[in-house]
Amino acid sequence: MSDPASKIFRIIGLVFGAVGVIAAAICVWCLVDALQIASGAVRAEGTVTRLEWNQRMFNQPARTAYAIVQFRAGERVVEVRSHTSTSPPAFSVGEKVVVFYPPDQPDQARIESFWEQYLLPLIFGTVATPFLILSAAFLVIPALRGRRRRLARSLGRAVQAKVTEIRLNHTMRVNGRHPWVIVAEYREDELGQPYTFSSDYLWSDPTSAYPVGSYVTVYYLPHKPTVYVVELERLSPG
Repeated sequence: MSDPASKIFRIIGLVFGAVGVIAAAICVWCLVDALQIASGAVRAEGTVTRLEWNQRMFNQPARTAYAIVQFRAGERVVEVRSHTSTSPPAFSVGEKVVVFYPPDQPDQARIESFWEQYLLPLIFGTVATPFLILSAAFLVIPALRGRRRRLARSLGRAVQAKVTEIRLNHTMRVNGRHPWVIVAEYREDELGQPYTFSSDYLWSDPTSAYPVGSYVTVYYLPHKPTVYVVELERLSPG
């Protein structure tokens, strides 16, 4: 039977993974770009001549400011803007700063500071990490469930478990619907240890096919009863 919850987990995992990979790629690109420019760059002393505040947004006053820096590159006086805007401003007017730039490209100069060089890689790396972790979790969950099913079917013991409960799982909701779950119990004899098994999520009421008191086939590993699969042959796929 199809499992909408597993499909949703996979879709969410793929979406999170795509966002994480894109953010990680931007992080790496920004980091490599910063390192390439820094290696072999020409350095010069510059002066912060003014602050450039962000324009108003939605009739609200600007909150962050860029630093405008002037420096001399040979016979030229070059003016560049900081790559990041901050609040409060990271630099003050008249402050001396070191800038670096690729040879013969003074217009590409950057202020030599940690935040100017590594803020963007840090931001995108911070974004990428949780998305990649969540993606792995959402993709691993269905994969582990599938592996447990295959293991139980191939190596497990087949038994008839008695249906003891049919309930709605109110903790899960997909497209406005809660799934049903069949709970069945099996014990080897009257005094044997009972094992309780729960079916996968079912998106139609299984009561007519498996009423309480009926039996379902369960494959489980005797040495590890938590690895099992409930077979519901009387339910149509979907």
